[in-house]
Amino acid sequence: MIMRSLMFVIGSFYLILATAYSQQDFKKGFIVLDEDTIPGLINTKPFVGVPKNPTFIKFKTDPADKAIIYRVADLSHIEIAGADIYTRADIYGEDICGGEEEERYINPWMQTAWLRLIVRGEAIDLYRWNNRLYIKTDGNYFEELKYEDQDLPIYKKQLSNIAEHYGLSDKLSKTIEQCQYNNKDIGNIIVTLNRGKGKIIPLNPATWKLSFFLGMGIGIGSVDLYTLINAPTIHFTNRGLSFFSVGTVLSPSFTTLFLRFELSSSSGSFIGESAGYQKAPIYTYSQQNISSGISILNTFYNNGIEEFYGGLTGNQNFSAYKRNFTTVVLNGGGWEGNFEMKESWRSLGITAGAIINQRWGASLTAQPCGKFATNASVILKNRAFFLTFRYHF
Repeated sequence: MIMRSLMFVIGSFYLILATAYSQQDFKKGFIVLDEDTIPGLINTKPFVGVPKNPTFIKFKTDPADKAIIYRVADLSHIEIAGADIYTRADIYGEDICGGEEEERYINPWMQTAWLRLIVRGEAIDLYRWNNRLYIKTDGNYFEELKYEDQDLPIYKKQLSNIAEHYGLSDKLSKTIEQCQYNNKDIGNIIVTLNRGKGKIIPLNPATWKLSFFLGMGIGIGSVDLYTLINAPTIHFTNRGLSFFSVGTVLSPSFTTLFLRFELSSSSGSFIGESAGYQKAPIYTYSQQNISSGISILNTFYNNGIEEFYGGLTGNQNFSAYKRNFTTVVLNGGGWEGNFEMKESWRSLGITAGAIINQRWGASLTAQPCGKFATNASVILKNRAFFLTFRYHF
């Protein structure tokens, strides 16, 4: 009863925090949809500090509205909080494929994507798409600054040609020779090519998002009981396990890895018997457990609606038991089960799951090992599977 009351208080606290944090990912901005400019709020999660350009956004015109998902094909332009600016463009590139040099071949490709504006200038704009940089001089043609070449990186040749076209070769030759393929070095060159009238658009810094969830689930498991006296192992099977949980997800904007912290309360009953007796006695016990866990997870797929992830999880467990044991008698000696715990116990597992619309989630967790001791010189080895349903705020 105490455990359930504690979990109710913690769950209420998490619910209050979740409500406070639920709107923090949305910032003011506008989108261009079918040539119409629409002001509103844009979810910045796909944008801040990410190494890859977003392929979708969530947008709403009013904080109370339900967010709408837009993709590259829907929007020609996005601006967020006067900083991040994205323009839709058809881009072309070539990939060198194959292993040995004589087997290599060039694979041309074309893709429509949102390009992030790095420098806005009167004559030349600089854009980035994932790890590639593009310049736009006129019209809607975006030329890639190419990195690889046997003698000299191609982007330096391209920048030298542009500098010569604008009569700035002498001024920029050394700078171009020393520049690296990054936003800062090439961005400063593009500003100079615009004769100082270009503007570098600041990138929103990498951030850590804190979100919350409530969960519930069911589990099945087994426990093997070993004693340090000469008595057989007792194998328990689970009659039924139910639990509920509260937790926090900490996800950085610059990687697909994220952390999940979860506090759960479970209860279940077990029944077991042991071999080695003419008439095997039956053992039963009930377990109540509070578990604090941390999971290291990686998102393998995310299209804005469905997200799939997997990873490792570890838990620190604090259990209480109600006992109903038959005395074990062997070779004239006796032992009676006494499950007062010496200390908390740990368990490790693997987990995989999915989240729909960044709200509803489900995961399956396998915990193949959990080992702990009791005051009665008893060791228990726990194995379990859990199916968890979560609602994320």
